[in-house]
Amino acid sequence: MIIQTLLNLTHTRKRFLRDLIAVILITSGAIATVTLIQGANMRDNIAQEYIQENLTKTSDRIYQFYEPVESNALLVQKWGLAGI
Repeated sequence: MIIQTLLNLTHTRKRFLRDLIAVILITSGAIATVTLIQGANMRDNIAQEYIQENLTKTSDRIYQFYEPVESNALLVQKWGLAGI
């Protein structure tokens, strides 16, 4: 009876240790997965913001480049209509 109880305790401890290690590994894997996914999402968001910012700057520069040309063309058109 005492031997039986000792054997059950040893088996229970091994089983507990196995289950504890399994829980730790599963939890660590879940945390690592969430971290990797969030990192990829953050990287994509930062890239989209960077692209949008550069697109806005480029559009503004193009507009500033062509604005004098457009105003000169309108002036020449007005001169043409006025017969100058």
